[in-house]
Amino acid sequence: MFFITFLSDKVVRALSVGVGVWLFFSFEFKWFCFFLDLFFELAHNLISKEYECLCARYDPRGYGF
Repeated sequence: MFFITFLSDKVVRALSVGVGVWLFFSFEFKWFCFFLDLFFELAHNLISKEYECLCARYDPRGYGF
């Protein structure tokens, strides 16, 4: 009886740790992807605006980008 209780305690603990680790990394990965996407979107917008300003400044026809 002690062996079954000991084994079931280990199994329950391993499952709970596994589920906890899975939830932690799934949420952390989603937040990491969200902030990475946000960073690249902001960087793209800043680079695009800078490029538009440069094109408008140096475009002899004045059309801009």
